[in-house]
Amino acid sequence: MSDEIKKRIQTYFNYSSSTQSKWICKLCSDKIKKRQMPSRAVVNKLKLCDVPRELKKLNNLEKHLIALRLPFMKIVNLTSGKLSSRLSQKGTKEPLHCVPSDVQDTVTTLPRPV
Repeated sequence: MSDEIKKRIQTYFNYSSSTQSKWICKLCSDKIKKRQMPSRAVVNKLKLCDVPRELKKLNNLEKHLIALRLPFMKIVNLTSGKLSSRLSQKGTKEPLHCVPSDVQDTVTTLPRPV
């Protein structure tokens, strides 16, 4: 593990105050124990940025219209019995397919003439 990677990991864990807990997933923990940089880690400069104000205001239809990828999956109930399907825990079954979407094509087609 390079000195730069060690420094980034130490900075991440030392940044918080003593009252704040930091959590690390098993995959990242295993990588660090092997002295490797986790590929999907915050210290690997992977962070989620704040959602822009304009995008926060979009409804579900508008979000789907501008999505760059459209996920297709089979959603199943993981619990059976007394719970209604609306309240039960859900999961995915079989492969997940992410289909690319051409947003520019959608923009030029909408709104459709009446």
